[in-house]
Amino acid sequence: MQTDPPTPAEGVEPQRIALVAGASGMVGTELCNQLRRDPRFAPVVVLARSRPPVTEPPLQIEIVDFSRLGEWNPSVRLDTVFCALGTTIRKAGSEAAFRAVDHDLVLEMARLAQRGQAQHFIFVSSLGADPESGTFYRKVKGEAEESVKALGLPHVVALRPSVLDGVRAETRRGETAARVLGRVLKPLLLGPLEKYRPTPAAKVAEAMRYVAQRGREGFEVLDPVAISRLEERTSMLSGD
Repeated sequence: MQTDPPTPAEGVEPQRIALVAGASGMVGTELCNQLRRDPRFAPVVVLARSRPPVTEPPLQIEIVDFSRLGEWNPSVRLDTVFCALGTTIRKAGSEAAFRAVDHDLVLEMARLAQRGQAQHFIFVSSLGADPESGTFYRKVKGEAEESVKALGLPHVVALRPSVLDGVRAETRRGETAARVLGRVLKPLLLGPLEKYRPTPAAKVAEAMRYVAQRGREGFEVLDPVAISRLEERTSMLSGD
């Protein structure tokens, strides 16, 4: 990563260096689009296996081998690492391959944040994430949360959306069916059932940016309701 942040004018808060992984997915694409317009972050370095959908400045694309992510070291101090990595067992081809992405790679990104002295590690988990779950998908998501938490980073946020709603380059039949059903049932999903409404990918990306606030510490979890209620976050687009 060959870049230096611009020198701020006196009295102006310096821009914050951000790192993004998972830029080709639904949430990652939204996040990159939004970060291009967020004056708080520059530069924004995007780690990708191949050229992602959004590449325009101020994004800086770094093509990396994710199987060797542990060897990748930031050349400057990071502020925030955004991780939107994720796959499905169907796409990965096996439970082991799924775990390698949704647990191992997420953990490697958290370790990278640690090496880069980042203040914030913000990542996408899933509704129902629980290391004790009898469902393999939710179990792996929960184990990833626990593994990241154990690193003791200054500030970690795990976002747990429901089924994602938005435009995805690839077709995931199970997700599509759940999204359509969720849209039909949305008026009925009230109170404790509200968390099962589809979560717009744009809202997840907005929430990821919002929680990367100076002064926040510890380990936080955002459920789908917290993610979606952005009208209460009036400071998000204007900065911290």
